[in-house]
Amino acid sequence: MAYEKFTRKDKKKITEDWASEFPDFTIYKPMHLIRRNGPFLCGLHFATYSNNDSYEVIFHIHSLMTEFPIISLGVNNSLTNKHNVSESITLQWHHNHFKSISERMRQKITLLQKSNLKLEDLSEYIENNMSDWELYAFESLILLYFKLGKSKKAFDELTFYKNKISDWPENIKTKFNESTWKEDLILLMNHEKLDQTINSELEKFKLSEIKDFGII
Repeated sequence: MAYEKFTRKDKKKITEDWASEFPDFTIYKPMHLIRRNGPFLCGLHFATYSNNDSYEVIFHIHSLMTEFPIISLGVNNSLTNKHNVSESITLQWHHNHFKSISERMRQKITLLQKSNLKLEDLSEYIENNMSDWELYAFESLILLYFKLGKSKKAFDELTFYKNKISDWPENIKTKFNESTWKEDLILLMNHEKLDQTINSELEKFKLSEIKDFGII
């Protein structure tokens, strides 16, 4: 069955509809909303594929504490249907059911239910949604603990994940330097350096003026 293709105007309307339901988010690009919480960006990305006739709603987070060329779709979670498969939303389905779609997404992702997040909210989301070998996720979590003054927790987690990494399959460990991983991360655990990186990353993504809803 052929569905109506998205035009630029359609994508603008879809983005604006989502922004109206989540006013704490800023329109970053067409089909992508961003909210800043301290050293993290939370995002709602409306991914379209080759047919350009439906989209998938993806919530994601991105750490500003390490340099990265793009805003990543890290530790993401998408809206799913009753079969637990990512839901594909056509233009007509969006027009007819947007309110219920957005409310289902809000109920699924606890980080969408409040603007000002607690450290526990973010750490719980990361721990519950990261994939088995998602190095980026627990690096971000360790740096977050350190940035918010939880140094002992940061180093405890660093030791825990260092031991966990040692049991990973060899083909996964070839993607990074296991022998220096802990020491390399410790080098980043410097408040002045983290602040400089956060500001530099915000400037790179043209988000320096975005409101910071913070982490409490």
